[in-house]
This record gives sequence, structure tokens and C-alpha cells, in this order.
Amino acid sequence: MNRFETFKDMHDKWRWRLIGSNNRVLVSSDDPFDSQVDALRAADAIKAEAGSAPVSAVPAMGPKEVIARLIEREEARRLTVDSEQDVAVTPLKRRNRSRTRPGSRPRRLELVPSRRPA
Repeated sequence: MNRFETFKDMHDKWRWRLIGSNNRVLVSSDDPFDSQVDALRAADAIKAEAGSAPVSAVPAMGPKEVIARLIEREEARRLTVDSEQDVAVTPLKRRNRSRTRPGSRPRRLELVPSRRPA
């Protein structure tokens, strides 16, 4: 038979957990509580609300979907939309800093002695 328990965590805060009939933890609280009474109240609220909660057939987002959304956001951030022309504008590419500017002298490389002991 399933049962709720309250316990103290490593930070001396109270938490609740739901233990299944096979003595395995099914669910535990994410947030800690300052007192055991608060943890018991939260567990009781979960117990009362869980019975009327519908079961969803829609799968939750997995790692692949999360990564795809992050990539979409990053692409949207990189592409800026010009509101006047309604055209997507790609950002400027970074300059290659190894090239010299027109009209400037090329940098001279200096030989530096090794710091390793001989």
C-alpha cells in the first residue's frame, strides 16, 4: 500500500515523499519546508488533488525537443528582422583580426626566449 512520509534532508529541512507498495520512492517534494507540519500539509494537499488530476496522453518534452527549442531560439536571436522591410537580415560576420588594416604596417613578431630551464 502506498504511503506518504516526511523526513529531514541533509540541510536540516523537511521534505515529503510518496512510497509505493514495493517500498520504492515514487514522488518526492522538490522544495524543502521549514517544519514537519508544513511538509505534512503539502503532502496532504498533493494527496487531495492527485485523485482528481486527469491523466494526459500528450507526451512531455524530452531532451531532443528541449535541444531543438534551444536551437530555434538561438537562430531567432541571431537573425534580426528589419521591421521596415520585413526581411531577415543576417548579422555581420566577425572580422578576421589576423589581417592587417589597409594602410597599416604589418606587426613584427619578436622571438622570446623559452622559460623552461635548460
